Amino acid sequence: MHIEQKTNKVKKAEKKQRRSLAIIKADCNVSQSDSPTLYLAILNVGLSNGLSEEALLTAAAATGGQVSQVLMLPSKSYCFLMCTTLADAQLVYDGMHNRATIGQKGAVAYLSYVLELPQQREENGWQKPLPGGLVLLPDFVSEAEEAALLEAIAVGTASPTDSLKHRQVKHFGYEFLYGSNNVNPLQPLEQGIPAACNFMWERLELPAFEPPDQLTVNEYEAGQGIPPHVDTHSAFKDPILSLSLQSDVVMDFRRGDQLVHVLLPRRSLLVMSGESRYDWTHGIRPKHIDVVATPSGSLTTQARSKRTSLTFRRLRRGPCDCQYPTLCDTQQTATPQERYASHTLATSCRVPELF
Repeated sequence: MHIEQKTNKVKKAEKKQRRSLAIIKADCNVSQSDSPTLYLAILNVGLSNGLSEEALLTAAAATGGQVSQVLMLPSKSYCFLMCTTLADAQLVYDGMHNRATIGQKGAVAYLSYVLELPQQREENGWQKPLPGGLVLLPDFVSEAEEAALLEAIAVGTASPTDSLKHRQVKHFGYEFLYGSNNVNPLQPLEQGIPAACNFMWERLELPAFEPPDQLTVNEYEAGQGIPPHVDTHSAFKDPILSLSLQSDVVMDFRRGDQLVHVLLPRRSLLVMSGESRYDWTHGIRPKHIDVVATPSGSLTTQARSKRTSLTFRRLRRGPCDCQYPTLCDTQQTATPQERYASHTLATSCRVPELF
């Protein structure tokens, strides 16, 4: 009886494989391989029926195999993996095929080796160079300094009006007005940036650096994020500094169809200047688990925990004269004559990027 049940299970899996492979062949012109390859198709689970990249990588990691690329196609009930080595692919296949319960309502996943990935393969945002002017400084503050900073900013004392839908927020120096994405330079707050932050400016050693006069503190619970945005050009100067405390997180930078993932380690400082400050949006996806790249280039998952970010800015007293008009509020609202005059001034007084 046991042998008969096992045989039926294998036959069912083979039937599912044949049917799903025919669909994938018609959709993507991807063919099955009779022998192991680096490429695996998950035949019956994808974005359209609720599979997340994080859940897929968690299941793959449980087999002991390493994955270097995940390809999930919009509105499809299948997806693909590229493994680091042939041995990794075999581990993932043997450990997941007809075993991993990652389908809807705990349904098992069916896998197959394939000869290639689809031509519409998504770009890997982990393999891209950082946007120009973006610098990440790991371990910028020590654990003791982290504790002192958290005590100095005391987010827990924020008033109810300082609570946004996706996070707790507190301002120092000037209030950032989320309705207009701006500040009122004529209305400084009573509480300036805490003196506990001052040690960081000497540590930065930036040329012609003006210490910030505005600080926004955001406290994120695991799973919370912030939509893609660019800090208003006319409101703040260059650079913008972001210090991550208590937890790592992945931040996405986008410009047009370009996407770059940046892992912000706990206690790191991110410096956004030049192109990265003015011409790219940045945001954090709302999720509990991040997909991150390992030193070897493979992908894995990393759980988030409560995170506090300190964003330091310097107010701009006047219109923006940057070289990046696409996201510039000053240049988008200016007349053609004003834009020409601003461009002429900017190019004649060009200041090099900080990095």
